[in-house]
Amino acid sequence: SLGAGSTLTYTVTGAIAAGATGLLENTAVVAAPAAVTDLFLANNTSSDSGPLTPQVELTVSKHSSPNPGLAPGGDLHYTIVVANSGPSDAAGVSVADLFPAAVTGVNWTCVAGPDSTCTAAGSGPLSDVATIRAGGALTYTATGLVDAGAQVGALLANTATVTYAGSPISATYNNTLVAPT
Repeated sequence: SLGAGSTLTYTVTGAIAAGATGLLENTAVVAAPAAVTDLFLANNTSSDSGPLTPQVELTVSKHSSPNPGLAPGGDLHYTIVVANSGPSDAAGVSVADLFPAAVTGVNWTCVAGPDSTCTAAGSGPLSDVATIRAGGALTYTATGLVDAGAQVGALLANTATVTYAGSPISATYNNTLVAPT
């Protein structure tokens, strides 16, 4: 029973699915009991809506091998891991790596964690658009050959860049070329 001039407040809480997009909409409706006449029906419904804004926490890490010991003419392997600690899924994540000019014949693969997606393989510069579920990760593996004419002592700096919602993050890994053994 609710007396004249009284109010009753309900608070509803819940969890939004990590992959939810669009608008969050809710409508509450109240009706008087059958024996009561409601004199103003226009205020018996209230709606609220707002856009869902994904909240993600992306990280990118990069490693290469061999390091130390990378020599002109030798094979080079890069591993790039992109992870999303959530709480929302990240769709439309751009992953890019141009690779150093002294590294030729680059081929790359991607392995996605459960319910995440990426392009399975490619060659040349890495340019991919992926989806990383909350708590998920992608692992890119790139292989190439260091130009045999590259100078011993030269620094091969390589940066992988991940962009989501216009915000880039990057990881750089450096190798110093050594004399072949």
